[in-house]
Amino acid sequence: MSPSPISNDVRQQVLRVIDETFATTKGIRAVVAATADGFDVACIAPGGANATRVAATASSIAAIGQAVGRETGLGANRSVTLDCADGYVVVASTQHAGFDLVISVVTTRDALLGQINYLITQMSQKLLG
Repeated sequence: MSPSPISNDVRQQVLRVIDETFATTKGIRAVVAATADGFDVACIAPGGANATRVAATASSIAAIGQAVGRETGLGANRSVTLDCADGYVVVASTQHAGFDLVISVVTTRDALLGQINYLITQMSQKLLG
């Protein structure tokens, strides 16, 4: 893989938006922003998640979501939610500074999914801003 073309300024902008949006949210283990091709851009990981691995796998999940949306005629995928034994992972697609991004929010089991989805929408609006 070639290195990510995203500048440090853009990385800092994305990190700032992640931090502003999720820093005080209960149940967050990690928030990882990645390029659509799987390079990590920015991350907060109070739960110690491996940003590089999350970025790579989440970009694949987002791509599968896009394919399913296309094949079912439902349109572009907005997000995919994984219900895991010890928590949730919400993978959402957005854009910033001309780049397609994949946002992964890893939570504990007691996180409120409605709140997480709302915050992802807020974050996406800030990034598109």
